[in-house]
Amino acid sequence: MTPEQISWNPYKHGQVLVFKSSKNEIDSINIKEIEAVFPDGMGVPDHNQRLRVLALHTDPRDANKDWETYILRISTESKKNGEPSQIGFDLRLKNSWFFEEKYDFDWVAAQPEIGVSVPYGELSDVIELNDKGRDDPDTELDIRTIYWSKSKGYVRLDKYDGTFWELIEIIEP
Repeated sequence: MTPEQISWNPYKHGQVLVFKSSKNEIDSINIKEIEAVFPDGMGVPDHNQRLRVLALHTDPRDANKDWETYILRISTESKKNGEPSQIGFDLRLKNSWFFEEKYDFDWVAAQPEIGVSVPYGELSDVIELNDKGRDDPDTELDIRTIYWSKSKGYVRLDKYDGTFWELIEIIEP
């Protein structure tokens, strides 16, 4: 995995990301683990490597339950499977779900950075990623757009129904 690919993970084990919705709801995401895995096996020539961020968050369909998901996945090119380097985003909060979308890493890295103001602060290293609309089983939960800060990670999400969530705090371990 290249240093550039690794730099796309802004999270640390034990962080808690706190979000507030436009409906004044509060929800959080707890970073449980950051792991590197080798799906093709160790020692395999031109092996594929993945960095995954495991988080505990609210079940989007039931606010009384928690759920664990890899909220970020970065994978190197897999010559074995003929796949390019990819980055995947999967975000879930109360009644909100950005169903996992994978993007070509080079395409994402080339997206223009914009400035975004959220309660957490002013950020100038943000890219905007839209839902591709595939395999979405429940559109009332569906997130249309995520705003990803290269230094802070998820900072805002906009749902199709007009509701939005914004990052208000990052609690360090």
